[in-house]
Amino acid sequence: MSTQIAGQQEAAQVLAPALVTKAGDLPAQQTKPILDGFAAQRFMQMNVAGGSAVPSQATLAVVIIPAAPPASGASDPANLALISLAAQLEVSSRGVVLAGSLPGSGSGSAIDELIHGSTGVQLPSVDNADTEVGQIEVAQALHLALTGHKPAPYGVLSSAAPSPAPTPTPTPTPTRSPARVKSGR
Repeated sequence: MSTQIAGQQEAAQVLAPALVTKAGDLPAQQTKPILDGFAAQRFMQMNVAGGSAVPSQATLAVVIIPAAPPASGASDPANLALISLAAQLEVSSRGVVLAGSLPGSGSGSAIDELIHGSTGVQLPSVDNADTEVGQIEVAQALHLALTGHKPAPYGVLSSAAPSPAPTPTPTPTPTRSPARVKSGR
């Protein structure tokens, strides 16, 4: 099994820099053969918008986990491969988030392994990315990654959500004493 994991890490180390960049690290003539090779082996599918022959590299990435956790549990090789790819995307980009639906993010999922497992990988995750609130949390988690915040789990299962702005401190308001009624003599 460790040979399989090592192979997944090596594949992720090759694939990640072809997909994402911090500042245009690889020219298009180098990324295309890498992506075509992974697609030819059916490790990924590519649908490039606008019919472009060479997709441009992104600076941020969202890795979407399967809709249901694997039957073999959190340490399933597919989970470890997703976490390894996400970790390599993090190294090669300006930020990455591991995201999934609530049913797919529970016990035995890649997000569960990321948070509770022993991978040693620290990445932001969002467990309810299939909802409007979850999609906002994904965007906020990417923003927090860009600004150097410590990675954290967000969503329903984590009971946390990244804050879009600092919470203002309430300002005390002075109270008045009741008005005195003057009698006219």
